[in-house]
Amino acid sequence: MERLYGLALELYGLRPGRVLDEDNLTVVRDGVSGELCYCSVMGALGEVLSMHAYIGAEGLRQFRKMEAEEVADPGEFFASTYCVYVEFLPRAGL
Repeated sequence: MERLYGLALELYGLRPGRVLDEDNLTVVRDGVSGELCYCSVMGALGEVLSMHAYIGAEGLRQFRKMEAEEVADPGEFFASTYCVYVEFLPRAGL
């Protein structure tokens, strides 16, 4: 967990939302499983600052469904999507 939080802080410091929009996916390969992860950064509008990693072909398919607005309920989306994410909030928002 310590390493994960350290990496999240590094990501926050890079401010990727100033350069990337949420539909600009960055693809990385998981070093353990070899699976591709499709990463989306949110934050260009300044409302939310987060990074989602959609895992494998199924994760990418779910991302595309959301992007095409085929998912009506956000709860349904997160319950059925294979992803991990980090969201940055002000301390008062915790």
